[in-house]
Amino acid sequence: MRRMLGQIVASTANPPMRALDPTAWTAHQRDLTDHLDSEVRALSAKLGQLGLDPNVVGLLGKIIDASVTRQVVDLLDVAREGTGILAHGADTTLITADMLPAGEFGRRINVSDETVRQREKDGHLFSVLPAGRARGRLYPVFQLLPGVMGKPLDAVISRLGDVGGASIYQFLSSGSEALAGLSPLQALIQEPDVREESTTLMKLSDEQRLEAVLRAANGFLAELNA
Repeated sequence: MRRMLGQIVASTANPPMRALDPTAWTAHQRDLTDHLDSEVRALSAKLGQLGLDPNVVGLLGKIIDASVTRQVVDLLDVAREGTGILAHGADTTLITADMLPAGEFGRRINVSDETVRQREKDGHLFSVLPAGRARGRLYPVFQLLPGVMGKPLDAVISRLGDVGGASIYQFLSSGSEALAGLSPLQALIQEPDVREESTTLMKLSDEQRLEAVLRAANGFLAELNA
Protein backbone atom coordinates (compact mmCIF):
# COMPACT_ATOMS: atom_id res chain seq x y z
CA MET A 1 0.00 0.00 0.00
CA ARG A 2 2.77 2.43 0.96
CA ARG A 3 4.66 1.54 -2.23
CA MET A 4 1.56 2.11 -4.33
CA LEU A 5 0.98 5.55 -2.80
CA GLY A 6 4.56 6.46 -3.57
CA GLN A 7 4.13 5.36 -7.19
CA ILE A 8 1.00 7.47 -7.58
CA VAL A 9 2.71 10.53 -6.10
CA ALA A 10 5.73 9.95 -8.32
CA SER A 11 3.50 9.70 -11.38
CA THR A 12 2.33 13.28 -10.76
CA ALA A 13 5.87 14.60 -10.46
CA ASN A 14 7.50 13.79 -13.79
CA PRO A 15 7.81 16.27 -15.55
CA PRO A 16 6.62 18.90 -14.94
CA MET A 17 5.05 18.78 -11.49
CA ARG A 18 1.60 20.32 -11.67
CA ALA A 19 -1.76 20.36 -9.95
CA LEU A 20 -3.99 17.55 -11.17
CA ASP A 21 -7.67 18.04 -11.90
CA PRO A 22 -10.19 16.50 -9.48
CA THR A 23 -11.00 13.68 -11.92
CA ALA A 24 -7.39 12.49 -11.93
CA TRP A 25 -7.17 12.52 -8.15
CA THR A 26 -10.49 10.66 -7.91
CA ALA A 27 -9.02 8.00 -10.19
CA HIS A 28 -5.95 7.73 -7.97
CA GLN A 29 -8.14 7.33 -4.88
CA ARG A 30 -10.20 4.67 -6.69
CA ASP A 31 -7.01 2.77 -7.55
CA LEU A 32 -5.98 2.86 -3.90
CA THR A 33 -9.41 1.70 -2.78
CA ASP A 34 -9.41 -1.21 -5.24
CA HIS A 35 -5.96 -2.25 -4.06
CA LEU A 36 -7.07 -1.99 -0.44
CA ASP A 37 -10.15 -4.12 -1.09
CA SER A 38 -7.95 -6.81 -2.62
CA GLU A 39 -5.62 -6.79 0.38
CA VAL A 40 -8.50 -6.97 2.86
CA ARG A 41 -10.07 -9.92 0.99
CA ALA A 42 -6.75 -11.77 1.06
CA LEU A 43 -6.38 -11.09 4.78
CA SER A 44 -9.94 -12.23 5.46
CA ALA A 45 -9.27 -15.48 3.60
CA LYS A 46 -6.18 -16.14 5.70
CA LEU A 47 -8.09 -15.42 8.91
CA GLY A 48 -10.84 -17.78 7.77
CA GLN A 49 -8.27 -20.52 7.24
CA LEU A 50 -7.32 -20.15 10.89
CA GLY A 51 -10.82 -21.23 11.85
CA LEU A 52 -12.18 -17.86 12.96
CA ASP A 53 -15.93 -17.33 12.84
CA PRO A 54 -16.93 -15.79 9.46
CA ASN A 55 -18.81 -12.98 11.24
CA VAL A 56 -15.69 -12.10 13.23
CA VAL A 57 -13.59 -12.16 10.06
CA GLY A 58 -16.08 -9.85 8.34
CA LEU A 59 -16.05 -7.41 11.25
CA LEU A 60 -12.26 -7.34 11.33
CA GLY A 61 -12.23 -6.65 7.60
CA LYS A 62 -14.52 -3.65 8.02
CA ILE A 63 -12.40 -2.26 10.85
CA ILE A 64 -9.20 -2.64 8.84
CA ASP A 65 -10.84 -1.18 5.75
CA ALA A 66 -12.10 1.94 7.56
CA SER A 67 -8.85 2.59 9.42
CA VAL A 68 -6.47 2.12 6.52
CA THR A 69 -8.70 3.97 4.05
CA ARG A 70 -8.74 7.02 6.31
CA GLN A 71 -4.97 7.05 6.58
CA VAL A 72 -4.43 6.51 2.85
CA VAL A 73 -6.81 9.30 1.89
CA ASP A 74 -5.16 11.66 4.38
CA LEU A 75 -1.71 10.87 2.97
CA LEU A 76 -2.99 11.31 -0.58
CA ASP A 77 -4.45 14.69 0.38
CA VAL A 78 -1.05 15.73 1.72
CA ALA A 79 0.59 14.61 -1.51
CA ARG A 80 -2.03 16.48 -3.53
CA GLU A 81 -1.31 19.66 -1.57
CA GLY A 82 2.36 19.26 -2.30
CA THR A 83 2.01 18.62 -6.03
CA GLY A 84 -0.59 21.32 -6.40
CA ILE A 85 1.62 23.98 -4.84
CA LEU A 86 5.06 23.15 -6.20
CA ALA A 87 5.27 24.39 -9.76
CA HIS A 88 7.99 23.09 -12.06
CA GLY A 89 11.28 24.60 -10.91
CA ALA A 90 9.63 26.55 -8.07
CA ASP A 91 10.84 26.95 -4.54
CA THR A 92 9.11 25.40 -1.53
CA THR A 93 7.78 28.61 0.03
CA LEU A 94 4.09 27.71 -0.10
CA ILE A 95 4.27 24.03 0.74
CA THR A 96 6.50 24.71 3.74
CA ALA A 97 4.11 27.40 4.97
CA ASP A 98 1.43 24.78 5.67
CA MET A 99 1.60 23.98 9.40
CA LEU A 100 -0.91 22.50 11.82
CA PRO A 101 -1.30 22.22 15.60
CA ALA A 102 -0.70 18.79 17.12
CA GLY A 103 -4.36 17.77 17.12
CA GLU A 104 -5.02 18.55 13.46
CA PHE A 105 -1.65 17.15 12.42
CA GLY A 106 -2.43 13.92 14.27
CA ARG A 107 -5.78 13.55 12.53
CA ARG A 108 -3.94 13.45 9.20
CA ILE A 109 -2.34 10.16 10.28
CA ASN A 110 -5.08 8.95 12.63
CA VAL A 111 -3.21 9.44 15.91
CA SER A 112 -3.82 11.60 18.98
CA ASP A 113 -2.11 14.90 19.72
CA GLU A 114 -0.34 13.15 22.61
CA THR A 115 1.10 10.63 20.16
CA VAL A 116 2.26 13.44 17.88
CA ARG A 117 4.09 15.12 20.76
CA GLN A 118 5.61 11.81 21.85
CA ARG A 119 6.86 11.16 18.33
CA GLU A 120 8.46 14.58 18.42
CA LYS A 121 10.18 13.73 21.70
CA ASP A 122 11.38 10.47 20.15
CA GLY A 123 12.97 12.32 17.24
CA HIS A 124 10.48 11.39 14.52
CA LEU A 125 8.84 14.82 14.05
CA PHE A 126 9.61 18.46 14.73
CA SER A 127 7.54 21.55 15.39
CA VAL A 128 7.96 25.30 15.18
CA LEU A 129 6.89 27.90 17.73
CA PRO A 130 5.59 30.95 15.82
CA ALA A 131 7.29 34.24 16.62
CA GLY A 132 5.73 36.12 19.49
CA ARG A 133 4.03 33.07 21.00
CA ALA A 134 4.82 31.38 24.29
CA ARG A 135 2.90 28.24 23.32
CA GLY A 136 1.02 26.69 20.43
CA ARG A 137 3.68 24.83 18.47
CA LEU A 138 2.89 23.99 14.85
CA TYR A 139 3.92 20.96 12.80
CA PRO A 140 4.91 21.41 9.14
CA VAL A 141 2.67 19.18 7.04
CA PHE A 142 5.46 18.34 4.59
CA GLN A 143 6.74 15.91 7.23
CA LEU A 144 4.00 13.53 6.02
CA LEU A 145 5.07 13.52 2.37
CA PRO A 146 6.38 10.27 0.87
CA GLY A 147 10.13 10.67 0.65
CA VAL A 148 10.24 12.71 3.86
CA MET A 149 8.21 10.76 6.41
CA GLY A 150 10.01 7.94 8.21
CA LYS A 151 13.69 7.18 7.78
CA PRO A 152 14.66 10.39 5.88
CA LEU A 153 13.12 12.74 8.43
CA ASP A 154 14.42 10.67 11.36
CA ALA A 155 17.93 10.86 9.91
CA VAL A 156 17.79 14.63 9.35
CA ILE A 157 16.47 15.32 12.85
CA SER A 158 19.10 13.03 14.35
CA ARG A 159 21.90 14.67 12.35
CA LEU A 160 20.87 18.21 13.32
CA GLY A 161 20.56 17.26 16.98
CA ASP A 162 19.18 19.87 19.36
CA VAL A 163 19.26 22.90 17.07
CA GLY A 164 15.51 23.33 17.52
CA GLY A 165 12.50 23.05 15.25
CA ALA A 166 12.93 26.49 13.69
CA SER A 167 16.45 25.65 12.51
CA ILE A 168 15.36 22.23 11.21
CA TYR A 169 12.59 23.96 9.28
CA GLN A 170 15.06 26.52 7.92
CA PHE A 171 17.42 23.78 6.78
CA LEU A 172 14.76 21.69 5.03
CA SER A 173 13.08 24.62 3.26
CA SER A 174 16.11 26.67 2.16
CA GLY A 175 18.18 26.24 -0.99
CA SER A 176 21.60 24.69 -0.44
CA GLU A 177 24.75 25.04 -2.55
CA ALA A 178 25.59 21.47 -1.55
CA LEU A 179 22.38 20.35 -3.29
CA ALA A 180 22.83 22.34 -6.51
CA GLY A 181 20.61 25.11 -5.19
CA LEU A 182 17.72 22.84 -4.24
CA SER A 183 16.30 22.72 -0.76
CA PRO A 184 16.70 19.43 1.15
CA LEU A 185 12.92 19.04 0.92
CA GLN A 186 13.01 19.27 -2.87
CA ALA A 187 15.85 16.76 -2.99
CA LEU A 188 14.02 14.28 -0.75
CA ILE A 189 10.71 14.36 -2.61
CA GLN A 190 12.55 14.47 -5.96
CA GLU A 191 10.78 17.63 -7.10
CA PRO A 192 11.66 18.25 -10.78
CA ASP A 193 13.85 21.28 -11.41
CA VAL A 194 14.79 23.10 -14.60
CA ARG A 195 18.41 23.76 -13.60
CA GLU A 196 20.88 21.49 -15.35
CA GLU A 197 23.17 21.33 -12.32
CA SER A 198 20.46 19.55 -10.30
CA THR A 199 19.90 16.80 -12.88
CA THR A 200 22.62 14.51 -11.55
CA LEU A 201 21.34 14.81 -7.99
CA MET A 202 17.75 14.05 -8.93
CA LYS A 203 18.76 10.90 -10.80
CA LEU A 204 20.29 9.41 -7.66
CA SER A 205 18.52 6.74 -5.61
CA ASP A 206 16.54 7.63 -2.50
CA GLU A 207 19.43 6.49 -0.30
CA GLN A 208 21.98 8.54 -2.24
CA ARG A 209 19.86 11.67 -2.16
CA LEU A 210 19.39 11.22 1.58
CA GLU A 211 23.15 10.93 1.99
CA ALA A 212 23.55 14.18 0.04
CA VAL A 213 20.99 15.88 2.28
CA LEU A 214 22.80 14.67 5.40
CA ARG A 215 26.09 16.04 4.05
CA ALA A 216 24.32 19.34 3.51
CA ALA A 217 23.11 19.11 7.12
CA ASN A 218 26.73 18.85 8.26
CA GLY A 219 27.50 22.07 6.40
CA PHE A 220 24.43 23.75 7.87
CA LEU A 221 25.55 22.79 11.38
CA ALA A 222 29.03 24.12 10.71
CA GLU A 223 27.56 27.48 9.69
CA LEU A 224 25.38 27.61 12.80
CA ASN A 225 28.35 26.89 15.04
CA ALA A 226 30.77 29.24 13.26
